[in-house]
Amino acid sequence: MTAEMPLSGLRILVTRPISQAVELARSVRDAGGEPVLLPLIDIEPIAANKWPEIDWRKIDWLIFVSRNAVNLFFTGLQKKLPARIKYAAVGNGTAQALATQGVDTVLCPEQPGGSEGLLSVSALQDVAGQKIVIIRGQGGRPLLADTLHARGATVRYIEVYKRQLPRILEQDIADAGQCDMLLATSVQSVDHLVQLFTNKALFNKPLIVLSERIKHVALAKGFSQVLVTHNASDTAIMQKLIETGAKHGQQHLVH
Repeated sequence: MTAEMPLSGLRILVTRPISQAVELARSVRDAGGEPVLLPLIDIEPIAANKWPEIDWRKIDWLIFVSRNAVNLFFTGLQKKLPARIKYAAVGNGTAQALATQGVDTVLCPEQPGGSEGLLSVSALQDVAGQKIVIIRGQGGRPLLADTLHARGATVRYIEVYKRQLPRILEQDIADAGQCDMLLATSVQSVDHLVQLFTNKALFNKPLIVLSERIKHVALAKGFSQVLVTHNASDTAIMQKLIETGAKHGQQHLVH
């Protein structure tokens, strides 16, 4: 391990969908590490003709809960949205995805915290009488909608994708078991790790996650070293991987 190659000799398990893992894998390689790609979630788009009908002229807010939600919504959208609509995102990564779609002004919590962080922002405290549409994946958390509804807003969902566990080979599981550090970017990724791996030695290895909520779930599932990134960006993930690798040292990481 050197300053130029801070992840040298370390194998990093990346559980993101392949489409979201390519750039991160390149960054891991550039830092001297070996990325092991094991997508634990497949993202299946829901066709736009299955979305609910929305009168966009009456909508005050569009809230996006993930980058997938942003990308798939704008891919399926067949019309230009009214300029009056305001946009919000649960985190920086989602806000950046909106920026690539030409949305320049996005409400976003200053500190990472997912739905809880967004709900703490002052602009969403007094929403009585406002109409809000939440763009998300199928079966997401109800916290955002329930809280905004309790504050007096009318809330609807557009679910633009489904999450499912992809087919995984025994050799893929064996390769993953040899990794030094793990990355899980969602609660479902943690659930799928637990479902797939009976070798509990994996649970003693450093697990990098994107939020305190995912950390709490991982600890409850038996992971002993769970570390939270500053935000959901690849830069923040790399910072935490490098920090963790340096702190533990290659010889101290559990094999």
